[in-house]
Amino acid sequence: GAQKLEKSTPPRRVELPSEEMEAILRRLRAMSAEERRGALAAMPEGTRKELMRHLKQEAGGSRLRQLLSHLPELLDSADEQKR
Repeated sequence: GAQKLEKSTPPRRVELPSEEMEAILRRLRAMSAEERRGALAAMPEGTRKELMRHLKQEAGGSRLRQLLSHLPELLDSADEQKR
């Protein structure tokens, strides 16, 4: 007979307390780049994703959003030809 396939459930979103997230960030920032890469690779995927979300929020959103927020100032300071 046919085997019954289980529905795959999406991974549960890990929500770490902000104090724990800050502690992880302090430890990572104290490491060398090589150690940091290894530590990040060893983290569960959910923790890495939550860490990325936290860092984006801390930085005020994506890099593109930050650059776009400065666009009016940059346009004002650029000469007509560069615009």
